[in-house]
Amino acid sequence: KTGYTPARAPSFQSSHTQTISEVTEDPDDDRILECAVASNSGIIVTRDKDLLRRGQYQEINIRTVAQFLERGREAADLSDKY
Repeated sequence: KTGYTPARAPSFQSSHTQTISEVTEDPDDDRILECAVASNSGIIVTRDKDLLRRGQYQEINIRTVAQFLERGREAADLSDKY
């Protein structure tokens, strides 16, 4: 034994009240939407094609990492001008 204990990823448990059945291609993706709604998220950043095809759910944007980072760069460029 080396005494090394691997770190555990943080977990999130939601006591959501809304059950969503929107992603017919992959019903497990509905749990992602449920968590996003329950946590009042404004964006989901993912590589999941089924979610990305939606583009948005209610007021929650669904974007790739590249889209998310590009939006951040654009915001930073605007703040430099003012």
